[in-house]
Amino acid sequence: MDIKNMLRASLPLIGIGSALVVISVILQVISLIFTGPKDIMVTLPVLGISSVPDMASTAFTYLMYPAFFAMYLWGGFRGIKRYRLDTVGSATSTAFAYVVAGGLHLALGVLLNLLVINGIIDTVRYGSVEAALATALFGETGGAMGVLFAGLCGIGALLVGALMNFVVGGVAAILAQR
Repeated sequence: MDIKNMLRASLPLIGIGSALVVISVILQVISLIFTGPKDIMVTLPVLGISSVPDMASTAFTYLMYPAFFAMYLWGGFRGIKRYRLDTVGSATSTAFAYVVAGGLHLALGVLLNLLVINGIIDTVRYGSVEAALATALFGETGGAMGVLFAGLCGIGALLVGALMNFVVGGVAAILAQR
């Protein structure tokens, strides 16, 4: 395995993924601020969306899935074509890029949850997707226990996502070899 080339192949994916994660979290913070208890926007009764910033944040979140899928496919192809990696090396570089970008997303989500539960961001909603998932799995939890459960759900999602993106990168690498 050529670890140096694997890291080089994953760097653009890490950069693009991290930028998308930061944009997503900024939109989420704006959405939480504007859809707090003092909702100043027009209520939109569509898909649980309560304001225009919430709609923008939700749309961006949903668009990130195909964007990341395409990016990791591109990473699998790029690992084979540009860096002469084997299939496992190319797949590992995409999984590693996901772990870094996903870890950043998890860390920022935990920070956002801490801001919400401490009242710094005054809202009646969840701070992150992981917090909503933790509440669905473990029931209503508050305070530090809620953040802990959200972090645990985020770690699980990170592991599953790494495996999925290993497969995506590996499939793209196999296709690139043909």
